Amino acid sequence: MADLLVDTEQLTLGPVLASEAYKGWLADPSVTRYLEATQALSIPSIQEYIRARGRDSFFKGIYLGTWHIGNIKAGPLDWRHKHADIGIMIGEKWAWGHGHGTEAIRLMVEYCWSQKLHVVTAGIIEGNIASGKAFLKNGFVEIGRFPEYRRFEGEWRDEIIYGKVNPNGS
Repeated sequence: MADLLVDTEQLTLGPVLASEAYKGWLADPSVTRYLEATQALSIPSIQEYIRARGRDSFFKGIYLGTWHIGNIKAGPLDWRHKHADIGIMIGEKWAWGHGHGTEAIRLMVEYCWSQKLHVVTAGIIEGNIASGKAFLKNGFVEIGRFPEYRRFEGEWRDEIIYGKVNPNGS
C-alpha cells in the first residue's frame, strides 16, 4: 500500500482517502456522535481537510485488509514541546467492537514515540465509554477534566483528558 505507515497482522495505517465511504461516515450521526466533525462534507472539502491535516499532524487511514474502516490523527504536532493529541474515528459500523480502535491507537502511539514525541493526549466527551476503554488499554491515564466543557445531546458534559508519556524519555 502506498504511503504505508505501519503494518501488522490485523491492521494497516496508511493514506486517508477522500472517498464516498468517508463522506458517508461524516453524514452518519451515530458515527460522528462523539466527534468534533458533525457535518457532512463534500469530497473536495474532505480532500482539503486531508491536505491540511497532513501539514500539521500524523493523519492516517485505518485499514483492515483492503477495507478503509476509519482514520486516526496525532496532532496538531507541537515539536517544541514534543506532544500531540490523538483522535480516532472508526467509520465502518460493522468494524465496531472488535478492538480495531485499540490497536490503531497502539500503532499511532508507537509511531509517535518513533518520531521522538514525549507526550500524547486525548480528549474524550464524558460518556464515550468505548474510546475511554481503548485509551486506557493502551496505558493512558486520566490526567484531567474540564467540567461541563462540551454541549452534548442537550446537556453539559465533562471533557476527560487522557495522557501517556513516552517511557523512553524522548
